[in-house]
Amino acid sequence: MPPKPGSSKPSRWRRRISMPFDDARTHRVAAGQWRSLCEGLTPSRRRCVGVGLAEVVICLAIIAMFAAYAMPSYRAQLMRAYRADAVTALYRAAHYLEQQMDAAPGAAPTLPAGLAQAPQSGQAIYALVALADADTGGYALEARPLDDGPMGADSDCGVFVLDADGLRANRIDGTLNRERVDSCWDGRRSLP
Repeated sequence: MPPKPGSSKPSRWRRRISMPFDDARTHRVAAGQWRSLCEGLTPSRRRCVGVGLAEVVICLAIIAMFAAYAMPSYRAQLMRAYRADAVTALYRAAHYLEQQMDAAPGAAPTLPAGLAQAPQSGQAIYALVALADADTGGYALEARPLDDGPMGADSDCGVFVLDADGLRANRIDGTLNRERVDSCWDGRRSLP
């Protein structure tokens, strides 16, 4: 409400707009906060609130160094965990196929939906496929990394293969490789 013509005092409306800290209670709260942030300083050193640009840059540089060191080892640990999921899923599927082939000898090996991926629940990282193996008369299981998954570009281990005799191998770029079985299947040794 605008001031009355002839009034020497400004109205409450004008006082609030021009002086937002006119209330005594606001002064006490602001002064109390100021005293708690600058407690024990002399009056000439009262400017103690805030962080300078140099401090922020130093903190960001330290965080960046930690991240540069931690991210590759975190990624390697994730890859080992995904590979361990694939190996576990292969052994679980082999156990299921052994029971199925004992119950119905000569039947084509098939996996139910719950055993057709690794990990068994959640987002699929590997797809499990059961193939009839004409050489041994049994089966061969493959854990193939999904192309759009995090292991799609895994050139170290590729496809995990487990046959009915328990022989383990990895198919890398279409070639069956048994040299990397220890590092890929056990996950204890580092890959070259």
